[in-house]
Amino acid sequence: MRRTVSSLWLSVLLLLPLAAAGQEVPQIPESQLQAYAAAHLEIQTVRDDLHAELSRLANKTDEAQEEIRETIRLRVIDILEAQGFTEERFEAITFVLSVDEAQHQKFRELLAAGPSSPPSP
Repeated sequence: MRRTVSSLWLSVLLLLPLAAAGQEVPQIPESQLQAYAAAHLEIQTVRDDLHAELSRLANKTDEAQEEIRETIRLRVIDILEAQGFTEERFEAITFVLSVDEAQHQKFRELLAAGPSSPPSP
């Protein structure tokens, strides 16, 4: 997790000056953007399901909460790997989408279209 946070901050530090200066940020290939959208939807479903588990009375112990959080983490990693991403690459795309409105709009359109079977990146 620490490496992921460090990688994210490195991405931020490298791309922020580009975004601030109005320069182009890296373009995400269409196949990766489709895979990112598919992963995003899957991750959201996993998180919703497991957060519901976190709120159940039987799961209010620290041990149960930690076990559910670890399950979420492992499922997210599985989803990312199935879509061809590392955690670092997924976070880098997240950052690009946060600073590039045109690419973010493409991402929103993919989400609105719903789940599909994107080609492997």
